[in-house]
Amino acid sequence: MSGKSILFGVVLIIATLAFGAGSVGEGLRVIPHLPSESGGFVGTLVINNQSRLEKKVGLICYSIEGKELGVVELSLGERELKLVNVHEVLPEGTSHAVLTGSKRVNLSVLYRSSSTIDANSCAGEVLSQQADIKVIPSFENQSDDYWEGAAVVNTGDKEGVIMIDVMADGILGPPGRALPIKPMEKIVFTFSSLFNQKRRFQGEYYQISSDQPFAFLGLAGTTNHKILWPVAPNPVQQYKGNAFSQLSVRDLQVDPYSIEKLSLSEEILTVSLQYPDGCSGALKLFMSGGFMESMPVQTNLTLQRVKDPDQDCPEGSVVEDRVFDLTPLIQSYRSNYGSEEEILLNIYDYQGERVEQLKYQPAK
Repeated sequence: MSGKSILFGVVLIIATLAFGAGSVGEGLRVIPHLPSESGGFVGTLVINNQSRLEKKVGLICYSIEGKELGVVELSLGERELKLVNVHEVLPEGTSHAVLTGSKRVNLSVLYRSSSTIDANSCAGEVLSQQADIKVIPSFENQSDDYWEGAAVVNTGDKEGVIMIDVMADGILGPPGRALPIKPMEKIVFTFSSLFNQKRRFQGEYYQISSDQPFAFLGLAGTTNHKILWPVAPNPVQQYKGNAFSQLSVRDLQVDPYSIEKLSLSEEILTVSLQYPDGCSGALKLFMSGGFMESMPVQTNLTLQRVKDPDQDCPEGSVVEDRVFDLTPLIQSYRSNYGSEEEILLNIYDYQGERVEQLKYQPAK
């Protein structure tokens, strides 16, 4: 296939976005706990599109018993931060939700007490998993006014059991508790009620495990002022710039490196590189030759590495990950073809040899 840039005279059709049930298992993005009006809290969804592209997400809403209540679809412009009242957009009785669609969109929930102005906190989405979770109490002494607990959602497709054990010196403490839980059902509990430990915690930490994948969110608060503080941080990534060139791949040969690993998540390309001389140098990602006519359309990408001749490099090789935002490439595709579709990305190394072919797919 020729590397010459050829433009279509056809407008491609954007694939229809679909959100729905059946999204069970490990690695789901779950909002395990949403504020209840009857519980004295009001809530705001804080939805942040980190991308320079428009994105869509869906919220599959569930009751506390695990019944699906409906799907709410949300559209966001580039870099848009949207605030949405929970009780205005989500179906009545929504207890928790699964977030689908673009992974470049983060969602958190801002809790505010309806009775006091100083009682507020923010919790984010968490990934479902099938692993033991360790919970270390914030305070050894418990009281009637202070509590610690958790919200747990069974994201598996079978009924399971949530095990809560007290661990001391690496061994089991008092008898644990086994709580049956149905698919997509949520259980909310306090540790003091499970183990009758209102005064002093008898152990090192609590261990939560299950035979099904589950989403977990630790909760703590006070009852006298209705203060709640769940904690679930949302990491924010920083991205390196990239450039575009009409040079051929072989014209971009500069300082040596080897590509150890490549991964593509929507428009974010992560490259694990090894430098034989201990210095990373300046890196730029180039698109060379434009878009090539095929189904799907293809393009060539290569990394250019330029060392600083005055930099002192340590002995031995160095491995590091670099992250590139391919938004300019996708915007160029849209301007040429009028829509967003799959693109085959041919990744070349500094010697002009193709290392791998990745497929860019718009978030569904």
